[in-house]
Amino acid sequence: MRTSIRAAERSALTRVFTVCTRGDLMPDPAKDAISAIAFSFQNEDDGLEDTGSRPGLRTGLLLLDKHGTLPDPARLGIAGLDVEVLSTELELFNALVDLVRTLDPEILVGWEIHNSSWGYVVDRAMKELSES
Repeated sequence: MRTSIRAAERSALTRVFTVCTRGDLMPDPAKDAISAIAFSFQNEDDGLEDTGSRPGLRTGLLLLDKHGTLPDPARLGIAGLDVEVLSTELELFNALVDLVRTLDPEILVGWEIHNSSWGYVVDRAMKELSES
């Protein structure tokens, strides 16, 4: 008897964020806001709309524009990506949570995830939530 085993589909979400710091100081989640989150989602799902450089790759940006001065994404040369422009940092965090819930990755990827990556995002979001 022959059985067919299908490889489990795996997905991973990688994200990088941008922080404008104070002078030469290292980023501090108590003081330095996140201004952009770039993400890349790899999945073996054929139904995923590809926006990346290869099949199964979805890439995008969550951009903070507090003053409404950001140019049109098409003028920035990023029109092929998923781009969402948000007016507050709290909206940026909510968009990230919605993204993770929607894509439902098995793996969340980051560098030094407890302090400098996902940890920074969590600490910064907690600060924003406590102030709202």
